[in-house]
Amino acid sequence: MITHSSFIYTSDEQLSQQISTPQLIGQYQTAQATLIQIYSHSANTKRFERIAQLLTQRFPNATIVGATTIGEIHQGQLQISQTTVDITFFEATALTVFSSCCKTDIGLEVGRKLGEQIESECTDIAGVMVLATPINFDTTGLIDSLGKYTGHYPVFGGGAGSYIDMETSLVYANNRCYERGVVVVVFSSTELEILAESYLGWRPLSKPMTITESDGLVIKSIDNKPAFDIYEKYLEIKNDENFFMNALEFPLLLKRDGEWLARVPVIASDKRELEFISDVNNAEVVSLGYGDLEEILSDARELHRRVEDFAPSVIYLFSCGCRRFLLQDEVDIETAPFQSIAPTSGFYTYGEYLGHDEVSFLNSTLVCVALREGKKPSAPPIPSDEQRQTTLEINDPYANQHTRVVSRLLTFIKNLSEELVDTQQELRYQARTDHLTRLHNRISLDESLNERLKHANRYQSHFSVILIDIDHFKLVNDQFGHLVGDQLLIDFATRLNKVCRSVDILGRWGGEEFLIVAPNTNISQSIDFAHNIKKAISESEFDAVGFKTVSIGVASWQLGESIQSLLERADEALYRAKNNGRNQVQA
Repeated sequence: MITHSSFIYTSDEQLSQQISTPQLIGQYQTAQATLIQIYSHSANTKRFERIAQLLTQRFPNATIVGATTIGEIHQGQLQISQTTVDITFFEATALTVFSSCCKTDIGLEVGRKLGEQIESECTDIAGVMVLATPINFDTTGLIDSLGKYTGHYPVFGGGAGSYIDMETSLVYANNRCYERGVVVVVFSSTELEILAESYLGWRPLSKPMTITESDGLVIKSIDNKPAFDIYEKYLEIKNDENFFMNALEFPLLLKRDGEWLARVPVIASDKRELEFISDVNNAEVVSLGYGDLEEILSDARELHRRVEDFAPSVIYLFSCGCRRFLLQDEVDIETAPFQSIAPTSGFYTYGEYLGHDEVSFLNSTLVCVALREGKKPSAPPIPSDEQRQTTLEINDPYANQHTRVVSRLLTFIKNLSEELVDTQQELRYQARTDHLTRLHNRISLDESLNERLKHANRYQSHFSVILIDIDHFKLVNDQFGHLVGDQLLIDFATRLNKVCRSVDILGRWGGEEFLIVAPNTNISQSIDFAHNIKKAISESEFDAVGFKTVSIGVASWQLGESIQSLLERADEALYRAKNNGRNQVQA
C-alpha cells in the first residue's frame, strides 16, 4: 500500500517537527522505499541542499529529488513562491535514481546512456519519472532518445521552470543540484499500477498556417514570412524582453498522429525567428491557440472520473505554466478535484513529458499520474469533509464566470474566423475556376505552369502542354444559339476530364480552347495522349449538335525554355492542325 504526506516548507524547525511524528517514522520504517520530492520557487542550490540534508537525517535511505517551478501544487491547489515537500512511502516498490549534467548539444547522447542504464540495472519496471531543465539544453533530443529504450510502461514528468529568470532552473538528485541536467526515477515493482494521462484543452484560434522553414527548435518562417510576424500581426505582441510572458497563453497548435500538440515560443530573435524548447518541423500546419475553459473542464471531469475509477493512493500532477496564466485565480478548478480522490501534489512546468511506447515532449498540457500498489479496492475511500468541500466549491454554478465569458468570446471569434476562412477559400476557388465548365481558368493554369516549370528546372523532369480547339464551334453558336454552345462546352469539359490522368491539370484556356498540363510526359507520350483525346471526342455524340472533332497542338518543354516560348510552340502546332484540315494532332 502507498501512503503520502505533503508539507509547505517555512523553516527548518517547522519541517523538522512535521517529519518527526510517530506516524511518519512508522511508515518510513515499514516502507520498502521512500520517495521525497522537493518543488520550490527558489533556484538557490543551498536551499535545496539544506532541506535535503534535513530530510536525509530523518529518512536516511529515502530517494530525494526535486525541481524549481513556476508554481507548486500542494493538496491539489496552487501555491505561489513556496517550497513543498512531498513524501511517498511504498510498501512493494523499489526506486532507482539516475542523474546527469547535460551540455547544450548532447541531449541525444545523455538520453541514450540513461536508457542503457535503466535497461541494464532495473527489472520489473512499472514506470519512470523524468525531471529536466528544458530551457538550458535540447530536452527534445533527450526525451526522444530515452523513449527508444523504454518499454510498455509509462514515462512521465516535467520541465523545471523559474519564477524570475527563465534562463535559470534547477533539478536535484543524489545530493547535487543541476542547472543543466536531468533526473530519472525508476519505479520497480510487480505490484505497482500507474495510470498516466494528459489533456490539452487548447483549440485553434487563427487560420491554419504552414511552417515554411525551421531548424531544430527554431521556426524561421511561416507562410514564407518571418515567424514572429503572426504574433505581431494577430496579437500585437512586441519583440522585447516580455515576449515569452505575453505569448505564453497563445501557443502554436499542430496535429501529429491525429492528436493536438502545443508549442510555446520562448524567444523571438532579432531575425524575427521563434525559438522553442520542444520540436517543430518543416511543412507542419499550425494555428495560434488559446485555452477553452469549457473544453478544459470537460476534459478534466472525464479524467477525474477515470482516475477515481482507478482508485489510486497518490496522484502526481505536472501542469504547464500556460494553464496558470490562462486560468489565473481559477487555476485550481482542474487540479483541486484530484485531492478528493487521493493526496495530490506536483508543480507547474516548462513542458511536460508523457508516453508509453513513445515519449513526447508536451506543452500547455496537464499530465496526471495516479499510483497504487495491488488491486483496485472493492469500494472507494470515503472523502473527508475537507475533500467534500473542495468538490462543492468546484460545482458552484456562480464561480468562474469571468473565465467563462472569455471562453464564449473566444468561441465567437473562432466561429467568425472559420466563416472568414470558408469565405476566403470560396473566393479563391471562384477566382481560379472557370464559371461555366468548373475547370481551372487562365489564372489557375498560369500558376500551374509556373509551378511545373520550377519543378522541371529543379529535377530536370519532362512536362508537356496540349492545346485543344473544338472544330467549327462558331457554327454551333450560329446554328443552335449560345445556350447550346455553352452546354457543349460543359459536356466537352466532362469528356476531357474522363480522358485525363489524375496528375494532369485541365483548364479552359479561353473561348472553345482547352489546355492540359501533363507532368512527367515527353513529346512522344504527349502525342499519343493527344491522339487518345482526339479519338475519344470524335467517338462521342453530344446532345443537340451530334458528333464533333478537335484540332490539337502539342509541345514538350525543353531545358531552359520559358513558359511563353512553350505556349507559343503549342499554339503554332494548333494553328497547323487547323490549317491542314482540322481533326488532327500536330506537335
